Amino acid sequence: ENSFDDISNKVVADFGCGCGTLGAAAALLGAEQVIGIDVDSQSLEIASMNAEDLELDINFIQCDIRNLGWRGKWRDLT
Repeated sequence: ENSFDDISNKVVADFGCGCGTLGAAAALLGAEQVIGIDVDSQSLEIASMNAEDLELDINFIQCDIRNLGWRGKWRDLT
């Protein structure tokens, strides 16, 4: 964030978010919206509790990303 200004006021998707550490960091660094995505319901439950403990507004989706349909602009960062 400090070097590239690539998080603040951006939408951040954390694919395979696990317990939500990276999503929480993005929210703390000023992301406009954070979406955590994981196939494991237990991981998402922990991630949700972690976000709640930190008073962060993070959306969580349980799904296999291979089945996720995105609408709108997609930016390839490769």
